[in-house]
Amino acid sequence: MISVDVVCWDSNLYVPPIWNDIQAQSLNNHPEFRINNIFTTAPSHGLNQTLFRESQADILISICPDQHPFGFSVQDIQKYKKIVFIEVEPIYNTNAMSLAAHNRFISECKGVIREDDVIYYCSNLDRDLSQMPCVKKSWHSGLNLFFPEKPARENKKMQIITDASVINAWNGRKYFFDKFNSIENLTKIMHVESPDWGSTSQLISESKIYLIPPHPLIIHWLRFSRALHLGALPVVVNYDGWLEDKNIQNAYEDIINENGKTCLLTNLGEFDKTIELLRDEDYVDSLLDNIYNKDLYEYSIESVWNNLYKHLKSCI
Repeated sequence: MISVDVVCWDSNLYVPPIWNDIQAQSLNNHPEFRINNIFTTAPSHGLNQTLFRESQADILISICPDQHPFGFSVQDIQKYKKIVFIEVEPIYNTNAMSLAAHNRFISECKGVIREDDVIYYCSNLDRDLSQMPCVKKSWHSGLNLFFPEKPARENKKMQIITDASVINAWNGRKYFFDKFNSIENLTKIMHVESPDWGSTSQLISESKIYLIPPHPLIIHWLRFSRALHLGALPVVVNYDGWLEDKNIQNAYEDIINENGKTCLLTNLGEFDKTIELLRDEDYVDSLLDNIYNKDLYEYSIESVWNNLYKHLKSCI
């Protein structure tokens, strides 16, 4: 068996879908892995440095290092036979938020990451990082631990829900909410200012349409995959011209290929036209049928661990 240390968020402070020790513990369900330690970290506390330095585990798995402080020094991780970083949201590009965290991730890790180490990511807009041999695309989210195995299909209401904070500095978000508020003759629900994921998840599971507002991550993957797991149609709205951007096309090719099948991708300039399209309940239902019949295994936590084992068994 392969012994593993995991550094992740504390579930007492960060509830799903933020990756935390609940998701890390699912590794125990895989017959070829054994968890040696789970080190939880948060702004209020760091991990047990003594136990971390003395660990004899073969592998280190660190969750979301691109966005948040590691909780450890990169010098302390070179002892592991293999290092695995898991990103559940897109690796940032230079025009996006948390640039300082991203630059730290690049500068500190490029000197210690080896060819057989792994960085799993769902979308990479950093071309410098994408050239590293360790970087592997994986559209995972691990949300299957918290949501139904099969998306809800029955008893869904013909209504639109959106949830996010109103951050005027983000390109187009205030305009998005202004347009959302102007929708007439269609039931709409809006939760703003850092909404609670638990309460909005129930509303999404009851709704047919879920609008995802403009975000620096281009497509907010956790929101997008949550909609699929809950059987709602994810509709991504972002700035005009984003779908013509070659870098975005390369990063999100998998999702763009699903446009008009299991999701809708649009821009602010087409907002009114998109809403008119969504008034056609038969059309919406046809896309919901596609979502219901879609195999969500590739987004699951099990797919992450199985793919990781296939990689590690050949190089450890």
